Amino acid sequence: MPQTSTKHCFRATSAATLFFVLTAFASFGQARYTWTAFIDSNWGTAGNWLPLRVTPAASDVLMFDGTITTSTSVNLDFAASQTIGQLIFSNNVQATLNI
Repeated sequence: MPQTSTKHCFRATSAATLFFVLTAFASFGQARYTWTAFIDSNWGTAGNWLPLRVTPAASDVLMFDGTITTSTSVNLDFAASQTIGQLIFSNNVQATLNI
């Protein structure tokens, strides 16, 4: 009987380890930026993102977090289209994206 519980424990530990490894590799290389609107309301202003979003990349994860800015209006002021990895709205943020 103890052998069975040891096997289950080993399987659960192995599954948890595999999940951690896969999650770590899936997010590797993705920079995460949080909107702050510290400078102005323009999407393209590097100082409005934390950390500074100086070099936009297609894998960037952009977050609007209600614990930092509860309500915001953002001017999408980029000249060419942008591709991003993820766009996240969290903690009841109210964000308006203006074209």
